[in-house]
Amino acid sequence: EVIRSRIDQFGVAEPIIQLEGEDRILVQLPGTKDPEAAIRLIGSTALLEFRIVEEGLTSDQLMKLVDTHREAAGFQNNFTRPQLEKLQALIKPSLPAGTVISFEKKKDPNEKDANRVTLVPYLLQDKVPLTGQSLDNAFKQFDPTTNAPEVGLRLSVLGAEALEKISTDFLGRQMAIMLDLVDEGYH
Repeated sequence: EVIRSRIDQFGVAEPIIQLEGEDRILVQLPGTKDPEAAIRLIGSTALLEFRIVEEGLTSDQLMKLVDTHREAAGFQNNFTRPQLEKLQALIKPSLPAGTVISFEKKKDPNEKDANRVTLVPYLLQDKVPLTGQSLDNAFKQFDPTTNAPEVGLRLSVLGAEALEKISTDFLGRQMAIMLDLVDEGYH
């Protein structure tokens, strides 16, 4: 999914992305004009951020703000980082001080169009109290109840202490864990 969303911005009509063995992924981008840019983007490092979710505006209110500025920002469901930043700049004057808007991309497993996503807006604190730099390791694991795959995170000692403080200071509040590609990716 991460690789697919990274290559979607190349506008390739029918990219091929498939597992090859245990530790390889085959990516074919027919008609790509700049294969080196594709390689850089696919292999780029992601930025992981933990942010507190604010409760100042409802999802409906946030979507009305998005819809008001969507066309001016060139903002689409498969958006790039510059489109998101432009949208955020346009919406910023309408948001409470110290907040930003971001989105969760949700896919309906029953949807026939595999590329169709629903955007769920969130109002987040502008301040980033914890980043992926506090991680010692990330690994694949399985939920013991459902056996569904999930990502496990192991924090450094300083990261664990920071998360403990954040959890105490914001007890009962939601925290967004965001993956944002450094080079022109999605949020």
